[in-house]
Amino acid sequence: MYLVTAQSPHMNLKIFEFYKYLLLVGFFLIMNPIIGQSTDTMKGNVKMKTYNYADTLLLDFYTVQTDTFKMKPTIILVHGGGFTAGQRNGGDEKGISTYLAKLGFNVASIDYRLSRKGKSFGCDCAASIKMNTYTEAVADLSKAINYLTKEEKPFQVDSSKIFLIGSSAGAETVLNFLFMRYDYRFKDLPYPDANILGAISISGAVVDENNIYKGKIVSIEANLQAAFVEIGGGRNGFLPFDEIHPEYYRDDVDDKYRKFIDEQQWKKLKIENVMKKGQEVLVQVVKEPTGNKGANMTTYLSIPGRYLVLMPGSDSAGISKKIVGEERRFQLRDMMNSFSIPEGIGYIIR
Repeated sequence: MYLVTAQSPHMNLKIFEFYKYLLLVGFFLIMNPIIGQSTDTMKGNVKMKTYNYADTLLLDFYTVQTDTFKMKPTIILVHGGGFTAGQRNGGDEKGISTYLAKLGFNVASIDYRLSRKGKSFGCDCAASIKMNTYTEAVADLSKAINYLTKEEKPFQVDSSKIFLIGSSAGAETVLNFLFMRYDYRFKDLPYPDANILGAISISGAVVDENNIYKGKIVSIEANLQAAFVEIGGGRNGFLPFDEIHPEYYRDDVDDKYRKFIDEQQWKKLKIENVMKKGQEVLVQVVKEPTGNKGANMTTYLSIPGRYLVLMPGSDSAGISKKIVGEERRFQLRDMMNSFSIPEGIGYIIR
């Protein structure tokens, strides 16, 4: 279970209480909705009304109505089901929504497109289809939040205090909503102008954070000295020959080219001599798609952190020029030399 926080909210309902109650949700899903039926921590009954927020998609809105008008923090609940099943108004969803509404939250349990209903979403499902499924679900979550926050008065939703809960496929929808916003496949979705203060993800995973993919070469273009790589998106990536690490060269190359490889005479090699269609490669996006062109890619990976960039497949090591002072630079070199860094792992300290 992942708990994601954006920042500490300034609201009457203390944030640590929110986390305390949300941590019960995982246990709640495993057990049953008895807690939600028996807990009554807020005066008044929970009211539920169903709204059509987009196309044929519905949401159930739970709240305890009060005599005074007051904007409330709001939880969006995204059900599970593997993108093939599940429902917003199942027994667990109703119980959780009622329980959290009694704690003082607005709760919206939403539909989203089950585009794999009656189909597989397992290993036999193409990566491109999976990506389309994720983007559709994130688009629907965005539309639901827009619907609630653009019509604040009827719902009393405080758009600066939105929380997300997702389980299984719903958890993946929540994580992709949060972490993939600037990915080229997600960036044009109708993201809401709302502040997501926190999220809880139960049994879900995000697609990626660093645009690193396991791809497959679908064509070798000798004229371009490049390969096109399928990574699961709508357009294939462009991989120049000089961005292919020698570790990906075929094992069955001719003796002539094997000699060039052993002697590191890279300029004498052609992509068609050492690569072939169908090979799998680990690639990283270095330039996002533009127009009709796919993303530019490299197999020379770099994984950036706050203080260090890790470079698998490289033997280079260095310190950023922005770090000044010989004494400080010496200390950093000495520190890195004390680590048992595997061969073929480079780095830059920054």
